[in-house]
Amino acid sequence: MGSSDGGVPEAIRDTLRRFICETFEVAADDPGFTDDVHLFERGYVDSIGVVDLVLFTEERFQIHIDDAHFYTDRFTTLRGLTEIVSETLERAQQQ
Repeated sequence: MGSSDGGVPEAIRDTLRRFICETFEVAADDPGFTDDVHLFERGYVDSIGVVDLVLFTEERFQIHIDDAHFYTDRFTTLRGLTEIVSETLERAQQQ
C-alpha cells in the first residue's frame, strides 16, 4: 500500500469493517468475514448496500472514489477497499 505508517491501512480497514458489520448486521466474529472474502458474492453487502458503503467511505475519509474502481476485483473485498482508500488518500496528500 506504499504507506510508511503501517497503522494507517489497518485503521482504514478497521473503520470499513466496523461499518459493514454494523450496517449489514455481520457478526464481528463471523469466521467467513475475512479481509479477502468477496463482499457481494457472499452476501455481506447487497447491491443497494454498495451505495451506502461508497457514501460512507467518501464521507468518512473525505475522498472521491473514482468510478473505475467499481469495476475492479479490488472493490469486492475489504482488503481491496482498504487499498483503494489508502492509495486515494496518499495521492490527495501529494497534491
